Amino acid sequence: LICETCHGSDIPITSKYYRPDKFIMVSDWIDKKFSPLGVPSEVLEYPIEDLTPLKKHHMDLLRLPPDFKHVVNIGLFTSGKNQKEIIEYAKKTAHLPIIYHFVGNTAENFRDYWEPIIKELPDNCKMWGERDDVDSFYQAADLFLFTSIFELNPLSIKEALSWKLPCMFRKLDTYMDTYDNFDNVHYIDSDIESNISKMIKILGLDGN
Repeated sequence: LICETCHGSDIPITSKYYRPDKFIMVSDWIDKKFSPLGVPSEVLEYPIEDLTPLKKHHMDLLRLPPDFKHVVNIGLFTSGKNQKEIIEYAKKTAHLPIIYHFVGNTAENFRDYWEPIIKELPDNCKMWGERDDVDSFYQAADLFLFTSIFELNPLSIKEALSWKLPCMFRKLDTYMDTYDNFDNVHYIDSDIESNISKMIKILGLDGN
């Protein structure tokens, strides 16, 4: 049998000239999108686990200063992931004890997006590049901040929730209300000032 999956939410079903024997989809949203083709399908969605973080241990491993709050973003630097918005948060909160950590590859084919950003990176931001110890960042952080504007079913949200990390991200249609009932999920929108106020409150800081 030939099974196929879809990597992104932007793939039009009209682009499918050939049919696999079966679709193995990563979410209900993409499964429903391709259902008009009549191809047998199955949804295999990455789970949200019940993991216990060891915060101090991993802060020590990463040598993160304990007198700061640590905000982490996980993902490839692209316009869809929208890390540029987090840089704006960092600039506007430079007076607060917050460090923003970016874990993810700066791939050559997205250089036009990330190169201008990192040339003027504020002092309260740290680039870690691609890592094989991402779990340590989830466990050491105080907040997972995901400003992406274009996603299907990202693993990073599920991983952050697995480690009980407070999360801030957009409520995208592709998520199909999956995260509405999570107490540690806080939705953001296009109002950066409002998002920053929400973030400061979650981190337990005085915004003044």
